[in-house]
Amino acid sequence: MTDDDLWARLRRVDPAASLMPIAPDRVSRLLEETMTDATAPPNATAHRATIGRYRFVALAAAALVALAIASGWSLMRPQNTTPAGIAAATPSQPTAVATPSKPTAVATPSRAIPTPQPPSITRLTAAGREQGRCQAPSPQSLATQADFVFAGRVTGISGDVVTLQVTHLYKGATTDVVRVTQEDDTAVELLGGVSFATGEKYLVASFEGGVMGCGYSGVADTPDLQELYERAF
Repeated sequence: MTDDDLWARLRRVDPAASLMPIAPDRVSRLLEETMTDATAPPNATAHRATIGRYRFVALAAAALVALAIASGWSLMRPQNTTPAGIAAATPSQPTAVATPSKPTAVATPSRAIPTPQPPSITRLTAAGREQGRCQAPSPQSLATQADFVFAGRVTGISGDVVTLQVTHLYKGATTDVVRVTQEDDTAVELLGGVSFATGEKYLVASFEGGVMGCGYSGVADTPDLQELYERAF
């Protein structure tokens, strides 16, 4: 709707549109007479009625004009009444709530389980008891003549074979178990008359696979034998 359309609508609804407008000189004269004449003329009542009628018509016309302007504004105003610079709020779409995912199993690098290695075994032999061939042992002879010397505990005796678990290695190749075999039919015993007993600890010296007797091997808690090994090694 344009301004011309709005004014045309106001003219159609104006109730005083059919009346003749008062001439400006008459309006001036009436105002001057009202201000200067203290006594009302004989026809003052008629004049007041005429002025009151025109005043009523003018007020009514002004009210209609205001009503028409308000109606026109309601028709012409923008549909979006949101203040400038503020975006109209629109219903937001429901936001998808992330649900906690199940923990993913993490593949761990597999470790190869080491295969247990069998214990290393050293085999020695011991001849029967020899008499009349022994010389007094010396630390120097033990240190130079013996090529394999250890301390061990007897873990088992089967027939003529004695098994010892090595607890300390003084000299020679590293090993876990030593097995001593008696070559003749006599009881298994160290040269010098000391017998093996399960659970006992022994100090044993050997040369080229044969157990050295004559005081070089025996029960570990023998004082003379302990001193001999301490001085030799």
